[in-house]
Amino acid sequence: MLTPHQIELVKATVPVLQAHGVDLTKHFYARMLSKNPELRNVFNQAHQARGAQQQALAAAVLAYAQNIEHPENLLGAVKQIAQRHCSLGIRAEQYQIVGHHLIESIKEVLGAAATPELIDAWTAAYGMLADILIKAEQDIYNQQTAAQGGWSGWRPFECVNRVQESEDVVSFYFRPTDGGPVPSYLPGQYTTVRVFSKAMQIAQPRQYTLSQAAGSGMLRISVKLVLGTQGAPDGLVSSILHNRVKVGDVVELSAPTGGFALEDAKSEHPLVLIAAGIGITPMVPMLETLAVENPLRKVHFLYTTQNLAHYPLKKEVDAAIKGMPNAAKGIFFTQPGQADHLGVDYDAAGRITPANIRNFCQDPDADFFICGPIGFIGLAMPHVARMLFREADHRVLLPGTLLSGAAVLLFRVHSALRGASADAPSGSTPFRALRPNGVVLFSASSFPPMHITRFTDLSLRVLMYLCARPSQDRTTVTEIAERIGWTRNHVVKVVHRLSQEGWLATQRGRTGGLGLDPQARKLRLGNVIRTLEGDDCLINCKDPPCNFGRGCPLIKVLNDAQNVFYEALNAYTLEDVAQHSVLAHLFAPSSTGKVVPIIPAGVLPNKDQSRTSDDAGLLKLVNEGGI
Repeated sequence: MLTPHQIELVKATVPVLQAHGVDLTKHFYARMLSKNPELRNVFNQAHQARGAQQQALAAAVLAYAQNIEHPENLLGAVKQIAQRHCSLGIRAEQYQIVGHHLIESIKEVLGAAATPELIDAWTAAYGMLADILIKAEQDIYNQQTAAQGGWSGWRPFECVNRVQESEDVVSFYFRPTDGGPVPSYLPGQYTTVRVFSKAMQIAQPRQYTLSQAAGSGMLRISVKLVLGTQGAPDGLVSSILHNRVKVGDVVELSAPTGGFALEDAKSEHPLVLIAAGIGITPMVPMLETLAVENPLRKVHFLYTTQNLAHYPLKKEVDAAIKGMPNAAKGIFFTQPGQADHLGVDYDAAGRITPANIRNFCQDPDADFFICGPIGFIGLAMPHVARMLFREADHRVLLPGTLLSGAAVLLFRVHSALRGASADAPSGSTPFRALRPNGVVLFSASSFPPMHITRFTDLSLRVLMYLCARPSQDRTTVTEIAERIGWTRNHVVKVVHRLSQEGWLATQRGRTGGLGLDPQARKLRLGNVIRTLEGDDCLINCKDPPCNFGRGCPLIKVLNDAQNVFYEALNAYTLEDVAQHSVLAHLFAPSSTGKVVPIIPAGVLPNKDQSRTSDDAGLLKLVNEGGI
């Protein structure tokens, strides 16, 4: 157990982790993989190259530090991480290696700030977390090996069939080489496939949903070929599977696991399945299971893809729904082919709309499963939330007042999972129902937005402007002020603060000026805003004094929601928002030398005037050739 003093020391590192957590995790992975190269077989090297794994670990370390007093808040995440680790064959002895390199990385990155007391505190904190994960993972391993046909670690499987399901999706059927049985599994769970990369000379694991219901004596996965875009390479493992794995070849598989699963097929609650693209893979075993175990259950299935050529597992979907008299489906093609038949192959052209969701799904007691790209899920979830709220007291959701815009769905599960599910029974609230499942859901239709300060607002504009410029270019405070339409005095203060944070690069002399530090392009928006806004509690319990005392639960609720807000923002980098085509065009240096503010005329703020957004005016400026 950590002492109160050790807890305070760990909490004191939160601001450092917010600002430099990714630097720490980059150093950690580089250190560990150089000294323990055998672990390269465990980690997704593509994620390593893109920095995704470093960012995920930084977020996890930050979340742990923030919740060090209340580790029970992380139980949902611990469960998901443990399942992921078991799918990769992580063992207890590897935690010692990871812990050693993490602590040494803290020493090396923090330097003199890493006092012996601080190192002792973090050593104890890591030990406590490791013990929790090791126990959770051992429980999973025990369950896996105790199951009929079960195993832990890696088991060789032979590919006995492969089927081209669509233009870019192939199904692989695997049977154990030892001739033994395979365990049952829940519809929606996944297995990890480990294949050898000749190019990298290492084994690489990837998680794929089991795309058919249990009971066939085989394991089937349906793999989409991941093609690289914008200079990124093609998917490593998907390319190996598509191009190299044929009937008769042997691969290694982990035992089925995962929390995105239909646990109670016999439930009487209506079921809503919404999917896009390859997100159909967990839905098919759910439908197949229901067709056998509970064919009278009310089911709504909505699916969107490009066209028939990109519609995998269609036969399985049609066969399952045909055997369920209370099931309905809606298939949407965004780019119907000439040979695609409306009313036969698909039900409507275009994407799934809010009206579609409302028309198909009018049941407030329904269980929802949503799977697809992040953008698709973000569009679908607000309309699901409104249905859930129908039976809930919105006012209980005080944290919802913190979030702006449309509803926010935050997946706090590991990247192996492609979605999340939860049941919101009558009398509960969506917040309480979804939170234990790793999903945080807010509907902003009933709540006022959270506002950031004008200083943070201006800081973000300066960072976006600099990020959109060529990295080698330098500019001046005067030019920035003219371009973004704020006073020079305001910009001077902002530039000074951003320089202090190490986000700007300055160069003196005739050819000098300001620019964005190259590393700052990957800054996470949540970390940026938290740094600028500070980490104070959202309410001031001292002014005026509150008689409720320190035991008031509202403080914790608001703090939890504040963390969710920042975590949701951390899904985006500065580069993500600065490189939007419209913004990049607006921020780019003018070839004519004409200075073009990025706000419409007439709304230039001064020190006594609030800054307001005017998207319509901005678009008008663009459309009329103002740039």
